[in-house]
Amino acid sequence: MVQNLQPRLDRDEQSARVLQQLRDYESPNVTFQAPDGSWPIVWASARGMHVVDVAGRRYLDLTAAFGVAAAGHANRRVVQAATRQMRRLLHAMGDVHPHPLKAELARVLSRITFERWSADSLSGVIRGRTVFGNSGFEAVEAALKTALLATGRRGVLAFERGYHGLGYGALEVTGAVCFDCRFSLNWEGSRRFYLTRTRRNRWGASWGRSRNGSGAAMSGPSWWNRFRAGAGSGCRPAGF
Repeated sequence: MVQNLQPRLDRDEQSARVLQQLRDYESPNVTFQAPDGSWPIVWASARGMHVVDVAGRRYLDLTAAFGVAAAGHANRRVVQAATRQMRRLLHAMGDVHPHPLKAELARVLSRITFERWSADSLSGVIRGRTVFGNSGFEAVEAALKTALLATGRRGVLAFERGYHGLGYGALEVTGAVCFDCRFSLNWEGSRRFYLTRTRRNRWGASWGRSRNGSGAAMSGPSWWNRFRAGAGSGCRPAGF
């Protein structure tokens, strides 16, 4: 939502220069630009829930920058914590030389997930193990590998038009043809099944994201429980 209407971006010289530089020097497969110059907005700064573009126009950000700014842009406590850590140690080669906070974060993640979920289990408390990543698609890749190792099954139940990142593994469960048509690995024995199809196979995992990526959106645990109840009769005989 824009606070005040201004000329379109193709009439703004500074925005136009930035977009032209992207057309000149960035791969055309990254940033979508509308032919009339009305999209995208060239951001300059942000604070709280508001974003300011290079022309000084102020916008209400309803995306939280894909969730990165869930606590608000330039949140004071987040900035202070990041600044303190950067002054102490910016990088520790995490998968080679760990930092104490890495171990502590892994412990906390286990406590608030698997340990809490299994607290009343007769078989005992389950300890969670974490794979840290830098992006959503890395998390998807790790989860795909985990599903394959745990089940031995290559089939994946994915959502049509779903988007899960641009890594090769993530593309295998992406249902948007514009992203994956030229890059499918076509692994022998691997097959994707979408919710709109009824073919049966040995499925090792189901795939979806609870937050909007670039085209897929679902509404959290209550939605997932309804899906499982509706699909259960077909999934269980298929080994899902």
